[in-house]
Amino acid sequence: AFPLQCTMVFNPRKKNRVWGMYSVEGGVTPIKHLGINFGAPGDRKSADGALWLSWPRPQSTRLVLTMAAEIQLSGGGSYTRGNDDVMRIANTDVPWIYTSGAQGLQRIVLPLVGEAEGAAEYTVRLLFAETDAKAKAGSKPFDVKIQGKVVATGVDVLADAGSRDTALVKDFSGIRIDDRLVVEFVSKVKEPTPDQLPTLRGLEVVRERVLQV
Repeated sequence: AFPLQCTMVFNPRKKNRVWGMYSVEGGVTPIKHLGINFGAPGDRKSADGALWLSWPRPQSTRLVLTMAAEIQLSGGGSYTRGNDDVMRIANTDVPWIYTSGAQGLQRIVLPLVGEAEGAAEYTVRLLFAETDAKAKAGSKPFDVKIQGKVVATGVDVLADAGSRDTALVKDFSGIRIDDRLVVEFVSKVKEPTPDQLPTLRGLEVVRERVLQV
């Protein structure tokens, strides 16, 4: 029941959070380079100029690029989001990619080459980081399948990265794409709980060469 005096000071941030929404009209295939940042608050460019699009995409309008991707989460899966001002991610110069993610991601279907645009070979890059303080090595093993073929077995993010809050990148090159990229994650835990499901932070695809036009 009495007034309280206070002083408010605004101090410039040294770090700039350059989140936004990318806008473009027309077709987007064939894709030469694309990064998807799962659970991110917006789109963002890395220091090397690579564009990382957030997923899920915001409501479709003419001013925001849409993607015809199909993302399937398992039961109990969800999108998570953090802040790289608070979460310190080691072994990367793009920590903001690793502070959000898709937990329990089962399947990604991403069109890379349109009809009559020809086949191409791509490098598929998967970005992981274990940020759960309760996680233990060996508690979340999973296999990775690309285009229906197993390309990695028994992936254990915490064990492979060496510690929590550390970036882990898995590269798979020479992946032939005739139309769509299909990536699947198969948990090796029988009837896993949500916190035993794999979490993907980002997906990057880079075209290596055109095979036919």
